[in-house]
Amino acid sequence: VYGLGVSSESSGELFKKYSDETLKSLKEAIDMEQGSQDKTEYFHARDNAVSALAKVMKNQHEVINIEETFAFLLQQIPLKHDLTEARLVNDFVADAALNQPSLVLGKEFENAKEFVILLGEI
Repeated sequence: VYGLGVSSESSGELFKKYSDETLKSLKEAIDMEQGSQDKTEYFHARDNAVSALAKVMKNQHEVINIEETFAFLLQQIPLKHDLTEARLVNDFVADAALNQPSLVLGKEFENAKEFVILLGEI
């Protein structure tokens, strides 16, 4: 999934052709149940999938349903296992909160309580 996030950074308009399949694949990776792999390995892989989703949102926001995807992202954080990826995702969410508060907090601030709780966890 790392490559999906990276491809969103460098593929420009070409990404639009693959955006639906990319989002679907990332959401499936995030929702995947832990199999026989080590617990640490599983959670690091999941954190990487969430980070890849944040990269897609940051770099290709004009070709995806950003409101729906952001709501999904907020349900997946905070990341607690891969601290490098956690920092990237936290920075992305903080930038979004500053630049597009209605995206993070909701049009009527209906997500404000959950966002404050999230900030406390980060």
